[in-house]
Amino acid sequence: MIFIWLSRMKEFDIFKFIKFLKAFNSIENIYKFSNNSFLFKSILIQNSLKISDSLFNEFTSKIFKEESVQIYRNLVNQDIKFITFFSKFYPVELKGTINAPLLLLVSGDLNILETERKKIYMYSSNIEYVKNNKYLYSLYRYIQENQNIVKVNINANKSIIINDDVDIFDKDFTLKNSDIKDNKLCFFIPRKSLYKEELICSLYDYLFILNSNFNIYMCEIVSLTLDFGKNILTIPGNISDKNCSFSNYLLRDGANVILNKKDLDFFINKN
Repeated sequence: MIFIWLSRMKEFDIFKFIKFLKAFNSIENIYKFSNNSFLFKSILIQNSLKISDSLFNEFTSKIFKEESVQIYRNLVNQDIKFITFFSKFYPVELKGTINAPLLLLVSGDLNILETERKKIYMYSSNIEYVKNNKYLYSLYRYIQENQNIVKVNINANKSIIINDDVDIFDKDFTLKNSDIKDNKLCFFIPRKSLYKEELICSLYDYLFILNSNFNIYMCEIVSLTLDFGKNILTIPGNISDKNCSFSNYLLRDGANVILNKKDLDFFINKN
């Protein structure tokens, strides 16, 4: 139901709607009053939210209610939970961004977000290049097999991490429950969402770039990482190799140099 709301919110003042959402404090309450047109309208009036009669009638129509029930049941059947903007589990940095969603959909262990273990997003623009480089591959395997860190992944960009702890899927809710490990946390976001990069940057402590060429995605991730006050770790590469061009550029501008496992351990164990 909330998805239908958000897709039709052009007539709403977003800040008033956040106040409105806070008054109910949970998706379940929003779901309940959507099936009670009198309560729905009274709450809109109390929060100074103006809405056209045609849009109000659409919200309280039988078709809208049926759509709401079906969406809600589908999510519950997939064991998908809701994190509202006001939940303690909502990523702090994400709250401060212009594209912050009113709620996030998750499945799995939310306590992963509360762990004291360092969270790392490991990136490579060319994983085959890493696998063919003994030095890079050794550091890649070290992160993969390290149990003292939380590994963050983003499915849309075919991340190189396999045994990840936190994953982001920007696709329809088609995953089977068997695809999600009990000790793993998955975020589900709409395709082409405006907050995908902000979300992943809010989930990690360190951005670890094995190697990277210049690309729009990594430029945006680096910019957000710096905006959030987080560390960038990367490895020096051949100055004439385009696979390392962006990595070397970042090192020139002050990124943390990683030469070996001890360098990684310094950040992983840092208080």
